[in-house]
Amino acid sequence: MGDQISASEKQDLFQHIIPVIAEFFSGRSDIICQKIVASPEHLLHAQSIFDEARKAGFISLSLLSLKIHALDVILCSLRDFESAKVLLEDISQDQSQLIPATGELSLEDQALLETDRTFFSSAYFADYEQAIKYGEKALDLLSQISDANEEKIRMIANMAQNHILRGELEKGELLIQKGIPFLERSKSDVYNALFVFAWSLLLVSQGNLEETIQLVDRYEPLFRKVTDYPTMAIYALFEKAEALAKKGRYTECKKVIIKTEKMISDFFGNRETSTHANLYVFKALNMLNDPCQVPHAFPLVNKAIEIYRNTFHGEAKHFMQAFSYFVMGQLYEHQGKPTEAVQAYLQSEAIYDVILKEKAMDDISRLYAAIALHGIKTQDLSMAKLYTQQHIGIFGADHPRTLEIVAKADQKGMLVLE
Repeated sequence: MGDQISASEKQDLFQHIIPVIAEFFSGRSDIICQKIVASPEHLLHAQSIFDEARKAGFISLSLLSLKIHALDVILCSLRDFESAKVLLEDISQDQSQLIPATGELSLEDQALLETDRTFFSSAYFADYEQAIKYGEKALDLLSQISDANEEKIRMIANMAQNHILRGELEKGELLIQKGIPFLERSKSDVYNALFVFAWSLLLVSQGNLEETIQLVDRYEPLFRKVTDYPTMAIYALFEKAEALAKKGRYTECKKVIIKTEKMISDFFGNRETSTHANLYVFKALNMLNDPCQVPHAFPLVNKAIEIYRNTFHGEAKHFMQAFSYFVMGQLYEHQGKPTEAVQAYLQSEAIYDVILKEKAMDDISRLYAAIALHGIKTQDLSMAKLYTQQHIGIFGADHPRTLEIVAKADQKGMLVLE
């Protein structure tokens, strides 16, 4: 808009243009995202309007609504977190000026905004506590809307992930059980796929590895339908790859990793994201079966750790950071470097101690067992006893790994139980 247009004319122009552009952003959120990804010029037009409105000092509820729908596309389809951060700040500023002076947003728009705030808080900041607060607000708003099955399963999936990533598996399982009926009611392949990923994350976290593999295989036809949202399939395949590697099915795991690597390259291009970091960690995990490959795994893990640190703005923000150090410890074990191995394990534990609210996760069982067995192997009785007791305290005396630890200790003539 040129400077020759008066302020009042600009106001009138905004009032006429915004509803026209908003038509392209109306409807169910996943369908909007698919339409805009196919015709990105509509998003560019919307962003141009946002810039001009900001310069002119123009705000309105209709413009705020358009910003919220554009945010959903930028954040959830394009995964452009930096642009989303700027737009979120803009939206918050508009809200403070408009509401309640000029009325409220629709329930649907309010719920969509809280949904996106939930995702942004977890994906960008790894701030699961704040994400859960936003998510609870979103679920409350959605409960006031009849139907909205698609948005409900989406939000349930996101909330389940947030609880699982804090180690709150019981809360995560309750949400998954709540969401399963929505798989039949929801017409969104995208959000159904998101839910299946969250479900697979729960199963891996519980140590139900065979169930994870079966679940992802069962819903493979669903993942094939969501080509515009490949991250859903990528992350579910990550869970399958992790399960296969942990079960020692390395050849199958390698096939899954190759498949996900191509999907990541096609979708993200040259951008290096936390998704790439996950790929590097699972590649390294799968190299544990081949002594010749172990030296090549270290650069992958180190690269992943660096990406996580930069992406999540810290060293102890996300459970994959802890898992990376666990994998590194395993690699050192395979190289016969016990000092380096235990240092990596303890670094993993330190991160878990920061991020987890509860520790009844299979990865914690694996970590404590690895440290206890390391103590037995190196004749470090205090370490062996400490981590055996910690394992028993969380997972019980009858857990298979507890029994393995005690058996190894008996072979060495070490008393780890009191």
